[in-house]
Amino acid sequence: MSNNQQKPQQPAKGTLLIVDPEPETQAAITKVMSERGYGIVTAVDSKQAFLQLDMKFSRQAPCMMFVSVVMPGMSGFEFARRIREKYSTKQLPIFLVAKHRSTEDELELHNVGAQALVVKPITAEAINAIFEDLEMKKIKAELGEMVFNINYE
Repeated sequence: MSNNQQKPQQPAKGTLLIVDPEPETQAAITKVMSERGYGIVTAVDSKQAFLQLDMKFSRQAPCMMFVSVVMPGMSGFEFARRIREKYSTKQLPIFLVAKHRSTEDELELHNVGAQALVVKPITAEAINAIFEDLEMKKIKAELGEMVFNINYE
């Protein structure tokens, strides 16, 4: 049974969905994220990803998604836009994966509600940096909210 046909297990940190047509990219993200304690389900394109969401994640959404910008059938941007119709950025973080960084991709990233752009080749250092940046943003937002509440109580 291939990885995308297995039932997702319930690891301590949750199960994520990787949507990328390149086996090397799937393997790199799987290695880094499974070492971080996440379960992995994969799909090679948007059609397969929507099936995974309907079948394996019907009761609970994945904890996050890594989505290739370029894939058969539908771009990663359009896929993310469709996911945002059902899930908020808090409910389901999306990380877009691209071969290079461009200004257009960065703008579109924000337009579709994705958290970050991960540039190939995927490395543990790159993913760790993204998570550290997101954690700092979360801490700053929480501190800002606390200061706001203190000033207006």
